[in-house]
Amino acid sequence: MKFGAWVGCKTCGYEPKTSIDRAKSLIATDHYFTDEYLEGAAARFKQGHPLIFSDEQIKTLALDIEKQDYFTLHFDFENGTIPCVKCGETFRPNPETENVVCPACCVKS
Repeated sequence: MKFGAWVGCKTCGYEPKTSIDRAKSLIATDHYFTDEYLEGAAARFKQGHPLIFSDEQIKTLALDIEKQDYFTLHFDFENGTIPCVKCGETFRPNPETENVVCPACCVKS
């Protein structure tokens, strides 16, 4: 098994790039499953059996990854602000939630 969900595989060269790929790679870690389960899944995968994921879990996690990516790329550390992902208006997000949608757009939703 490899160390790190988003690290490329030395055996096959696979490297998760999209938020969906990264979500699947994160789900297939010891944060979600036991080492024993992961070893069994790896053996089945090597035999040609696909890994099966919950569509709902992938969607939720991929959206969280996209939100984190946006926050990381756009947060202005000097001013403590970020442009809203929906309207572009600059606002001060709650540092605990790392929100990427401004309060005005949150009310509209």
